[in-house]
Amino acid sequence: MAWGESATREDGYYGQLLRSVAEHYEIPMDMPVRELNDAQIDILLNGTGSDRIKIDYTGRDGRRAQFETSFEGVIPNLKRRYRETTSDYMRSRIESYMAYRPCPACEGRRLRREALAVTVGGKNIVEVTSLPVVKALAWVTALRGTETGIARRKRQDARGKTQEARRKKQRVGRKRPDRKG
Repeated sequence: MAWGESATREDGYYGQLLRSVAEHYEIPMDMPVRELNDAQIDILLNGTGSDRIKIDYTGRDGRRAQFETSFEGVIPNLKRRYRETTSDYMRSRIESYMAYRPCPACEGRRLRREALAVTVGGKNIVEVTSLPVVKALAWVTALRGTETGIARRKRQDARGKTQEARRKKQRVGRKRPDRKG
């Protein structure tokens, strides 16, 4: 099916804008998308940048207008409309054109490598939080009594600071022999 057939089926503003873009950049509308070259596909998907396109617009009421405008592209248009809409219906329509692709860097886990590198009991935070409750409870139970080197140092630091604070209190509370009191 030719891309122009489905893209301009509706003769509203967007269809007329696409027709004007195709005309301006000599993009054949009677051709399937797979037969368009990369530059033509890029213009349709990502827009014309600051290039302005002359559009002859005919409104629903038959009034005609001629003006110049830039074309934001199908992808930026859908992204903007998805972000701005408050309509669940429109959001679901736009979602039908979307595909889930996990981020290649974090593989969809939404954390930086450094955060994922931190493990407790051999598991990082994503692995722990994705465990079913029963398995998470078993994992936590298995951790009891085990102590990592960092946790041991932290506990020792805290114990040392507490003991130092006690010694200071004891020194302050003692009477010095050179004072009369």
